[in-house]
Amino acid sequence: MPQLDEQLPAFQLTSPQGERIAVDDLVCGGPVVLAAIEADGAGDPRSAMLTDLAERLGAGRTLVVMSPGASALGSSLAASGGATWLQDPTGEAFAALGLQYKRIGRTKRLGGIFVLDPERRLRFAFMTADRDAWIPGSFALARLDGLGAAAPAPA
Repeated sequence: MPQLDEQLPAFQLTSPQGERIAVDDLVCGGPVVLAAIEADGAGDPRSAMLTDLAERLGAGRTLVVMSPGASALGSSLAASGGATWLQDPTGEAFAALGLQYKRIGRTKRLGGIFVLDPERRLRFAFMTADRDAWIPGSFALARLDGLGAAAPAPA
């Protein structure tokens, strides 16, 4: 896994329409919260946390949900307007984040949540193999606040 404050290598993700999108294009407007979903299914416990995080991000902040391929969770978050859903069919983004490894000839992936700044530096990282053990979204929000990323106006 890359170290905090380390610049990640450039990588590209793919939109559901097949468009390739560079990570530099995602972070050019400011820090991005990147949620890596290694797999999903019915009743995914991360859904509530990611929905809450998307709602609390506010204007000027971006949540990108990344999956290796088709994802009901990524698709539903994008449909609600709370996140951008992108795919990593080649595994280059999962590898850049240290979320991919080989075991007994098979590629395994972990999930996690990350904050990347406009220079592609890793400013927050959390990864786990247990989709029931994700941290609250407030951890990523606090890191964004620490970076001085645009915060929502008080209600």
